[in-house]
Amino acid sequence: MASADVFQEYKTFSSILDQVRARNPLQVPHQYYPYGTLHIIPQLLPALKKYGLDLMEFVSQRALLDLGCGDGELAFFLERFGPKRVVAIDAPAFNYNAMEACYVLKKVLGSQVEFLDVDVHRADFDRLPHFDSTFCFGFLYHSQHPLWVLENLARLTDHLFLTTKVFDHSEAYAYFYDVAECNNDPTNWWCFTPKALALMLKRAGFTVAFSERLDQHLGKSHPVDLRRDGRLFVYARRSNMSGDRLISFPPVVNLEETFTRSNPARYRFSACAWDHYRNSRIRAVLCRTHAYLRALLPR
Repeated sequence: MASADVFQEYKTFSSILDQVRARNPLQVPHQYYPYGTLHIIPQLLPALKKYGLDLMEFVSQRALLDLGCGDGELAFFLERFGPKRVVAIDAPAFNYNAMEACYVLKKVLGSQVEFLDVDVHRADFDRLPHFDSTFCFGFLYHSQHPLWVLENLARLTDHLFLTTKVFDHSEAYAYFYDVAECNNDPTNWWCFTPKALALMLKRAGFTVAFSERLDQHLGKSHPVDLRRDGRLFVYARRSNMSGDRLISFPPVVNLEETFTRSNPARYRFSACAWDHYRNSRIRAVLCRTHAYLRALLPR
């Protein structure tokens, strides 16, 4: 699908979302997320096109993760392009409306997006499936442990699309926020220079394919002054990817049920199934290694 078609779909879906939100207000005191996370799409399409990439190559018939999903707008939008599966993660305790919007929009839109109400820092990544593409937009500076998150994503996903705050400096520096120092928001923790972000991705297990600035403050962006807010878009691949795609992890029957504490029986069953699969994969690798080593021995 051409970028122009994706952009047209963006405009159509944005209009649909506006109507749905107007007709389905949230319960007081909750409100919909005010920053319009879907509006990143018109900025990303030209950057992808510049490097000869088609967004649909990473979406259609792929397993997708939206990390830090907000109201789920991006997940709902990507669902329209025929992915195999869309999983979206956010933490109700830190979400703008405790994720009420996610479930209201899901019901009205008739969506199949699977929402995980969990703080990603407390998630067991071993129980998550493999994702072809992960979208991490505007989340990293809200993470207390960004390197840990990236390291775990490098185990789960082949392709990472990331946007985050940055500030300009030639060195690999990180700015750590005081409480509510940035935008009066206590969930802001870090701001990195582009060089620091690139090194962090590298050490986490990703290879940066390209990065593009999305702001107009190149050379003068600032971590606190919102008038000089710096934003960077990064596309990165898992570093140990080869020409052959890895075998995907087995899909969990329903991640929403699996990660719901009110259904401990399903949680235990899924954990056992995953442990059995993981152990069988380890045994298979050990068998192949043993056969390989025996072949090297002189006869």
